[in-house]
Amino acid sequence: MRSAATHSHYKADIRSFSCFIPPSPSVLLRPRPKVRLNGDTTRAMPPPSSSSPASSPILPPPGEVKSENSRSPFKLTESTFLASLMPKKEIGADRFLEAHPTYDGRGVLVAIFDSGVDPAAAGLQVTSDGKPKIIDILDCTGSGDVDTSNVVKADADGSFVGASGRRLVVNPSWKNPSQEWHVGARLIYELFTSTLSSRLKEERKKKWDEKNQEAISEALRQLNEFEKKHVKLEDLTLKKAHEDLQNRLDFLRKQAESYDDKGPVIDVVVWNDGDFWRVAVDTQSLEDTPDKGKLADFVPLTDYRTERKFGIFSKRDACSFVTNVYDDGNLVSIVTDCSPHGTHVAGIATAYHPEEPLLNGIAPGAQLISCKIGDTRLGSMETGTGLTRALIAAVEVGLIFRHVVKFILVINPEVTSYLIQVESLD
Repeated sequence: MRSAATHSHYKADIRSFSCFIPPSPSVLLRPRPKVRLNGDTTRAMPPPSSSSPASSPILPPPGEVKSENSRSPFKLTESTFLASLMPKKEIGADRFLEAHPTYDGRGVLVAIFDSGVDPAAAGLQVTSDGKPKIIDILDCTGSGDVDTSNVVKADADGSFVGASGRRLVVNPSWKNPSQEWHVGARLIYELFTSTLSSRLKEERKKKWDEKNQEAISEALRQLNEFEKKHVKLEDLTLKKAHEDLQNRLDFLRKQAESYDDKGPVIDVVVWNDGDFWRVAVDTQSLEDTPDKGKLADFVPLTDYRTERKFGIFSKRDACSFVTNVYDDGNLVSIVTDCSPHGTHVAGIATAYHPEEPLLNGIAPGAQLISCKIGDTRLGSMETGTGLTRALIAAVEVGLIFRHVVKFILVINPEVTSYLIQVESLD
């Protein structure tokens, strides 16, 4: 691995772009050196301005901040708060866009190599010139892969047994010339972030505890009534009945101690409608009522780049996802975010909010391709395989190597910082 310093011999007309992620907070939050002023030990502070005395600083009223370069106080309002979320003024981006309104990233395609970009996020729907913001979403880690190599045919009533063991009914309006259905299943927690999974587990555990407690109360009531009715258990049949009631009560009480929620299982069905591979998901196990989440009610998806549509598993999780089909329907990639970081990065770079321009990113006219390199199974940690697949995907859309000639990653293990440098001859 070569550092950026080894490329100093390149010609001066070669433009380079560097993005530096600062060190970890433990490095940035080191104690400041102490100095002595008037015999007292104090922490080193910036020198006071000429307009204010060195001692007894006057604090501005709440909601106002004194500026050293301005005589009037800075008032915190909704607009100033929104503007502070993106430091476009500090770096001169707002002045540049005012002078060149059409130089806002139009015609530029940006690849986000991160934890995934949420297709439902506000500001990431269209560009400033009306084009779709996200043109493709890919999972380069394989963490959302579902094996759908098992092929079945529906019965006369349009139903078949899915990979989870549940009987599924297809929508009669779905076109499937071959009448072959590829089926697979996946534990839903394996597709969610740890934060979302923890919240759902808590909610499900609370409901389970309520139902289990109701069952314990009912079992205890039956046992008490039996004991009141049969004081002496001389008959063998009565003894077995009493033992059965007691075992039932003990079992329900022990269940609470051994509770382990592996999560609901979703069924995935894939078929070819003659033009595209289609995907439908049965999410009844996520719903409270059996009439919701049925396979036949799902709006079929296809590869995201084809129709740019996404689905949501249920209202409870509100988790958006997209699908991509590979290997002639034998593998489905369900793409979800492994953390919100990728969406945050995409918003900073390219978000477009026509109703609130202060929230726009640096290049609201640019389009995106999301390459998820953070593995959900590893707590969003990126892998070399994911990064390699992401680079290949970028090459396939002509994003890399048309202009870029070098991609260098420098890692400092002591500071935990990353330096990505791209050098271009164009």
